[in-house]
Amino acid sequence: MKISGVSTSYYNDVESPRSLKDWRRIFISILRENADDPEKEQQLINQEIDSFCDRFWSLDYGKVKEIAAVSGLKYSFDERQWTKDREVLTKQYREYLMARLQAPLTSARNYLLNQAMEQAQREFEKQLIAMRKELNKTVKVQIIEQPEKAGEYKYEGYTVRFAPLSNSANAKNWTGKMPKGGEMNTSFTVLGYMQAGSPNSLELYPAGKDSPEVTVSFKVSYPTTTIFISGSDKEKPEQQPPIESSNEPSAVPETKPKQEYA
Repeated sequence: MKISGVSTSYYNDVESPRSLKDWRRIFISILRENADDPEKEQQLINQEIDSFCDRFWSLDYGKVKEIAAVSGLKYSFDERQWTKDREVLTKQYREYLMARLQAPLTSARNYLLNQAMEQAQREFEKQLIAMRKELNKTVKVQIIEQPEKAGEYKYEGYTVRFAPLSNSANAKNWTGKMPKGGEMNTSFTVLGYMQAGSPNSLELYPAGKDSPEVTVSFKVSYPTTTIFISGSDKEKPEQQPPIESSNEPSAVPETKPKQEYA
């Protein structure tokens, strides 16, 4: 059978065409569904192209003659010799088609790449918003003296300071005086606490002294951290384990009741 490749081109491109937009849509579908398997992705693309190139030869004999005639070609038919011409003509048409499909294939890859980048940007922004929310959480702090005898508060007027502090921390924001009644209330944000060096001790200084008389270790817990001061101990080790929270915050305290510093 002697039929020019024009016959296959005529059928695929004129009588039953597939536009470049159609190809792009097909490529996008294949690439998206097989993003984690590049080998399968390329295999399916090749199968789709081969199937399209082979469409002309899947027609019945009468339709093949009709297409060849419409395409204006001289031909001689021998149905028994189709296989000889089919391989050559399909190869020729495939080479022609592949040149046309580079643009929609590249466009499909770029489209999915841009989508992935935009999705990654959205996820990153969501994480930033969530992180900002966590960092701006406020931790309430209760500093409570437990006197040996009811009403006899030993540390009234003592300077209270969180320690250790970072070099960039403003020590005044982390320093105050123990009030009457043996209870001080303050608060700080997670971000402020981190910027201040994440202090984990509370130091109490007598008036006019540069060295702490009492140092109490503590752990921060959200939403409230309670630090107990014993009236008898000069130095107290780490507090009893606080109520745990899945969102353990960081913070920055102050000396005035219920006043935020960070």
